[in-house]
Amino acid sequence: MTDKNSTHFTKQNLKEKESRFHTLARENSNLTIWEKGSKLREKFEVLSFSKSDQSLSLSIDETTYAGKPVLFAFVLNGVNYFGEGNLSDLSGKKCVVDVSGDLFKSERRENFRLLTYPHYETHVQIPFEADKNHTPSNVIGFDTKMSQTGLFKNFLKIVGDDEKVEVKENFARFRVLDISVTGLSFQIGEIEKDYLENIRILKPMHLFFQEEMIIPSGEIRYIVPLIRSNGSAFKVGVQFLDVDLNLDQKLGKFINKAMRSFESDFEDFLK
Repeated sequence: MTDKNSTHFTKQNLKEKESRFHTLARENSNLTIWEKGSKLREKFEVLSFSKSDQSLSLSIDETTYAGKPVLFAFVLNGVNYFGEGNLSDLSGKKCVVDVSGDLFKSERRENFRLLTYPHYETHVQIPFEADKNHTPSNVIGFDTKMSQTGLFKNFLKIVGDDEKVEVKENFARFRVLDISVTGLSFQIGEIEKDYLENIRILKPMHLFFQEEMIIPSGEIRYIVPLIRSNGSAFKVGVQFLDVDLNLDQKLGKFINKAMRSFESDFEDFLK
């Protein structure tokens, strides 16, 4: 979801949440807590994370928010995370906050997405296998043995693809249009659209951006038409799922580096 201040919030799934909380506890990072509508922020050190209870143990001498529902925030690798929880009553110098609710990662909208086409040769390979629930007319052309036919080659010409990277068995390769640490979009044709409209989860995805990275899984969020003069084309939007912190950090590093490169090119243009 997004707000009016150009900040993009992405909901983390359970696996992603637990990865962030484990890292937060391992690094003894700080958790900022406040009550909705209050300007008072309290910051405490995270001692441990309980996966079974979905709770964080905090080191606290005193707090205004003991026993109350709270909002919380923390930062990992320069990325901000926000959530809602309930703070337990103070016991000794410890307190527990329930973090079983939703956790969101935030990004500034003007920075969070990089347009890769036509500046970068960025591709994604996704699993493409015949589904027994589909008729042969719907799945013909998706078997990897068909990848060298004239039909498939013509489609690759439409999307401006090349064949420098070998396509993995039972996968199909597509040109990435834009990318962020939370997802990407790529371009497909009419035949691929008929197939992907019946698919929700792509697992795994092989992303070729600076280097090869394996995205554990992705969820198709939309398929929308693109206006083209040389044939029908569609844009597929995918949200990454189950991305661990190391991959998240690597993606962010590559995207930020590419954005700085664009800024440098513009400065050179002005000279």
